[in-house]
Amino acid sequence: LVFFLFQQDTPFLLLFSYTTNKHSSHDSVENLPCPPQPSPPAVLREIRLWVQRESSRLRRVHVRDRPDINCQALILYRLPPAKTWEQLSQRFGVPISTLSNFYSRECKPRLREFLDSDER
Repeated sequence: LVFFLFQQDTPFLLLFSYTTNKHSSHDSVENLPCPPQPSPPAVLREIRLWVQRESSRLRRVHVRDRPDINCQALILYRLPPAKTWEQLSQRFGVPISTLSNFYSRECKPRLREFLDSDER
């Protein structure tokens, strides 16, 4: 049996082998390096750098009375591997509609502006 496990941006391959031989006294488990993974598309790296550069400005744009739910956080959470709106709703303790509406109204336009700009 072969399982691919991904931990943030560091995938590794975990190989489980077993035998059906009743006389075998052990199962073996080996950690093998994962085959080379393609690097994330350049645009994702550019977006992450932009969010880092503009972090103070993006953090100032937040859901009313919830500075922890801001453009910086939501843009990063929605980049691959993206958190679902349900996961974010549970994490922040607010309805999905609050998050998705805020993202559409405040985060997407800023992200689109960056992607259309010469900053890239």
